[in-house]
Amino acid sequence: MISSRANVALWAAFFIEIPATAWGTAAVYSILFPGPDGEWTALYELLSYGICLPAGAVAAALTWIGRDGNRRLRAVNIALAFIVLLLPLLGTIILKGHQP
Repeated sequence: MISSRANVALWAAFFIEIPATAWGTAAVYSILFPGPDGEWTALYELLSYGICLPAGAVAAALTWIGRDGNRRLRAVNIALAFIVLLLPLLGTIILKGHQP
């Protein structure tokens, strides 16, 4: 039987991961395609660490709490938590490659 507490935890993790994924993706995009004044890309990367890492950790914990919930939603949450946690690292790798 699927508990409602587990499903609430999984949905909460999902709604935490979506904005964090969008922010991390925007930060990586701003690193890949900086505007004419590209001095702010490092700030976006720093903010990406401040937003994505805590959000990914909380989402991973909520996914672990909801281990008795819907299997498909849990699989999506595990994948999104992994992506959210890796986006700042990917941005740092790209940023270091762009610097002389």
